[in-house]
Amino acid sequence: MKNKLKSFGVSLLTFFSLLSLLLLPLGGISAYGENSVEELCPYTEQCSSEQLLLYPGGMPFGVRIKTGGAFICAVIDFTSGGANASPARDAGLCTGDIIIKVNGEDATDVRGITDKIEGAGANGLTLTVLRHGVESNISIAPKIDDKDGKYKLGVRIRDTSAGIGTVTYIMPDGAVFGGLGHGICDSENGELIPIASGSVNEVEIDGIVKGEVGKPGELRGRILAGSAGTLISNTDCGTFGVFDRQPVLCEPMPIATKREVKNGMAEVLCSLDGEGVKRYAVEIYDVRYNDAKTKNFMIKVKDAALLEKTGGIVQGMSGSPLIQDGKIIGAVTHVLINDPTSGYGIFIENMLENTPKSLQ
Repeated sequence: MKNKLKSFGVSLLTFFSLLSLLLLPLGGISAYGENSVEELCPYTEQCSSEQLLLYPGGMPFGVRIKTGGAFICAVIDFTSGGANASPARDAGLCTGDIIIKVNGEDATDVRGITDKIEGAGANGLTLTVLRHGVESNISIAPKIDDKDGKYKLGVRIRDTSAGIGTVTYIMPDGAVFGGLGHGICDSENGELIPIASGSVNEVEIDGIVKGEVGKPGELRGRILAGSAGTLISNTDCGTFGVFDRQPVLCEPMPIATKREVKNGMAEVLCSLDGEGVKRYAVEIYDVRYNDAKTKNFMIKVKDAALLEKTGGIVQGMSGSPLIQDGKIIGAVTHVLINDPTSGYGIFIENMLENTPKSLQ
């Protein structure tokens, strides 16, 4: 992945979670369904024995995701015959469901599914829906929307998603990586977006919107054409994939166990301009040694240069690795809306323990 940054020519979902001081969740990211214990790679022994060395990231990356059907973002009402109607709700459809077939035919994109719904009219149709990995058939009869005269179910659906984040670490092979530190969720309902296929892309960043109280900032840029790798997994503790070609890497570093993370000074690695990955001073505090998957400790930006550039933690920095006492301790994951200089981080152990075994 090239270490260069420019601008977004299109509107993208920036991969970052936002929380107010009251911990109001306003965004997020993760995989559809749950990974079984057997599918995850147990890194605990490697962590405690310090056998595992990782390349720290800090470089931005983009992803393009296809859901393999139509992901239901929302179940809504509309007016039909002068009354509120929602055939989808009446039939039992839910947000997070994936429509994979219509009348037995594969449903691969939103436009095709919409055409079939409108074409079915009052005759009704059968949807094959995937919910938490289980398929079921649902009979449903569309109704006419009084507003435009078209037959509808009362759902908002999507089949793709795209955005940017930051690489947290790269495995010793120089290809397998983990990033974001949280999952990729639908911006409308917070549900985890399923990944049927996904590409990793280089990005160019050319602008920064500084964070303000009540208004988080963001990195702005665009995803470049051409795949630079494959996105394999999307979990509550981060996204994981494989680069086609090795990024520019610095020296590998050991990782810290949860118990080694402590209150005190640390550094965050991130790319904000065309000069590559840089280190900035932060303070780690309120470390929580519990079983929580995310929000394991808090971060306060102390570096004057970073505060001048960004105002603190901004959207797009999600996944930026944190270094303390020469070890990778975790990644930035959230920013506080009412205090952009502060946010949350995740233990590196938690990210590694959620890395799919297939990537080892």
